[in-house]
Amino acid sequence: MGIARVRIENIKTRSDLEGFLNRSQKSPVFLLKHSTMCPISASVLSAYEEFAQRQGAHQPWIYGLVRVVEERSLSDQLTECLGVEHASPQLLLIIDLKIIWHDSHWRLTLEKMEEVVNQFLQAS
Repeated sequence: MGIARVRIENIKTRSDLEGFLNRSQKSPVFLLKHSTMCPISASVLSAYEEFAQRQGAHQPWIYGLVRVVEERSLSDQLTECLGVEHASPQLLLIIDLKIIWHDSHWRLTLEKMEEVVNQFLQAS
């Protein structure tokens, strides 16, 4: 029997986004804003997928993905409801409907994601 793979939820509708964000009231959520047109974003997506699999094996966190080119209105909605300036790729850590950390572009490495977990989540 193999290890269960963690699912990264594709957020495609306003309803999906609202439900996803509301789940941050029970568990930390990570949300990646990903551009399918950007090579940096492709690299970040790969690191994010590995991060989710590593962490998901022993943490009940939730992982989501918004494709900003295909779902531009959702990206705009995130900017509006959470007050974070748009960037992509951009990773957000949300707890209780508030962004407690975010970063973007080439700074989003697997090592940085794991550092964030150690700094913000495992310390609490």
